[in-house]
Amino acid sequence: LTRPAGQVPEGGYPLVVEAHGGPSYSFFEYYPGGKSWLISPAGALAYQGFALFRPNIRGSSGYGAEFTYANLADWGGGDFRDVMEGVGVLVDRGIADPKRLAIMGQSYGGYMAAWAVTQTDAFKAGIVVDGITDLTSDAFTTDIPHYMADNLGGFAWEHPGLYGARSPITNVRNVVTPTLLLHGENDPRVPLGQAQEFYAALKILKVPARLVIYPRAGHYPGETAQQLDLWEREIEWLLTYLGTPATPAAK
Repeated sequence: LTRPAGQVPEGGYPLVVEAHGGPSYSFFEYYPGGKSWLISPAGALAYQGFALFRPNIRGSSGYGAEFTYANLADWGGGDFRDVMEGVGVLVDRGIADPKRLAIMGQSYGGYMAAWAVTQTDAFKAGIVVDGITDLTSDAFTTDIPHYMADNLGGFAWEHPGLYGARSPITNVRNVVTPTLLLHGENDPRVPLGQAQEFYAALKILKVPARLVIYPRAGHYPGETAQQLDLWEREIEWLLTYLGTPATPAAK
């Protein structure tokens, strides 16, 4: 948990939840200014008045093999419950304002952000960076074709119900959360079509949404100017829909 300096404001901080990629990656203690590929600029968010919660939900590495395999064939299940339980704890402790919650992530973390906004209206803003939104189409267009089968216990033709039910695009009609999609034009890992599918559906449903495509970028912008643009757009989206402790959010 990274939070602004000083005392917790009455009612709690506006809280940004970030889900990591992988899913077999993990968040750990490091200086956030030293890694150019960071999805969330923790210091800048704290400066703006946001608390940043980066949970190591089931499926993360670093806690033993059993924990890493705990979301096998269960994407959007126990991992999502872990996210919500962590948020609940921060709300109960008075650290997070339940009316000012946002979720973001990249790659599998982008999947988790997209999935979350299809499952709950608790989040007032969502940010999906290079995120998977259609498990079936991603499985057959990614540069690692066995990845989804390894994570979901088989190929889409073996488990069509699971692939369909756990895809954010299948559940997109439930979304009311304003959602920002940021994606690399030449992403081989999670092809651009994943963002385009979800964005098109949100527009049809008249949910506030924006799609930003970074030219030349792969599975995360590598150019400094694009990384800065991505962070600035994230902060702008959060300020618009969450406000700050002293500033109301947009209506």
